[in-house]
Amino acid sequence: MAYEVKEFPKSNAGVRTVVLPEDYTWLCKRIKDLNAFSDFIFVNKNGKRLTTNSFSKRLYYNCKRTGIYNKSPHKIRKTYGTILFDNHVDNRLIMDQMGHADILVGEVHYHRNRKNEEKKSEVLSAIPEFRFNKVG
Repeated sequence: MAYEVKEFPKSNAGVRTVVLPEDYTWLCKRIKDLNAFSDFIFVNKNGKRLTTNSFSKRLYYNCKRTGIYNKSPHKIRKTYGTILFDNHVDNRLIMDQMGHADILVGEVHYHRNRKNEEKKSEVLSAIPEFRFNKVG
């Protein structure tokens, strides 16, 4: 069985530097130390880049082993995009992080407001134009 791995993304937006929160720098260092001589982050025992299928299988296995609810890489990506949208991250940064040339791609495919009704009310109540000034 053969797998074809794309060496290049679908668009120039796919060639990017991904910014990580400071709390995760230790993880990047650990991964780099584990794969010190590789050009890729996720590699097999022979140092070859993992296929998408292999990555998904490893993710499933590790989630099961640690008792974490399993999500596919695609679901993890969608959750990440949704978290960015829900926290009002600048559209340009979302586009850069997700590798999209147009913010509408993220809004259509990823954004799902995860806030409860109380949080949604707080957001709307904080808008100055929606404040009601009682007279008298």
